[in-house]
Amino acid sequence: GEPAADVIPELGPDPRDLDTVRTHGMSPFHGTNLDMGLRSLGVETVVATGVSLNVGIPGVVIEALNHGYHVVLATDCVAGYPMDYAQQVVDHGLARITTRATAGELLELWRG
Repeated sequence: GEPAADVIPELGPDPRDLDTVRTHGMSPFHGTNLDMGLRSLGVETVVATGVSLNVGIPGVVIEALNHGYHVVLATDCVAGYPMDYAQQVVDHGLARITTRATAGELLELWRG
């Protein structure tokens, strides 16, 4: 409900967006209808982006895997602090359980 938490206009919302509300927990899957919504759309792969590599991104990656999704980590669309720690999370943790790609590589793939 705070303006600082609103999605910036450049990112949407788009009428095709799947919108879920998380009121507690560390994962967008916990206590939400996200899994049901993704499955109803036939989604098999989740692309993980955002902040923070300290907690949020590992949470969504693990929960997506627990729900049976393939997970792609958009390596240039994530952040954490301090930067060297964030890079270690990617290199020594998430690299073992995700497919890593840049935003440019994903766009090229999606454009066909």
